[in-house]
Amino acid sequence: MIKHISDKKTINNLRGGVGKAEIQEILNINDINEVIKLFAKVTLKSNSSIGYHKHTGEGEIYFILKGEGVFIDEKGNRRSVKEGDACVIRNDNSHGLENGSNQNMEIIALVFAD
Repeated sequence: MIKHISDKKTINNLRGGVGKAEIQEILNINDINEVIKLFAKVTLKSNSSIGYHKHTGEGEIYFILKGEGVFIDEKGNRRSVKEGDACVIRNDNSHGLENGSNQNMEIIALVFAD
C-alpha cells in the first residue's frame, strides 16, 4: 500500500491545551490494523501545548523531530525534551506536551492498542 499524505488539519486547544496544533495523519486504524490506531506528524505551533490527558485502552509514543519543549508524565513530572527524544505513554497513564518557544515543534505521534 502507498498512501499520499498531504492534508493537514489545524486543531485549537488540542486535548485542552493552548494555541494551535497541525496534524497530518499518515496512517490510521483503517489503513493498518486494530493494534495501531494512529500514526501522524504533529506540528505544535509556537507557545502551544497538548493538554494533560489520560489514555484508556491505548498507549502513545511521541518522537520529537524538531524543536524542544516540556513533556509532563503520568506523575505530573515536567521534563525537557528535544529533537531525537522519545516519550512513551502506557495504557491508563496521563501526559501532556508544551512548546513554550517561538519556534514550531514537530513530532511523530503513534497511538496503539495496549
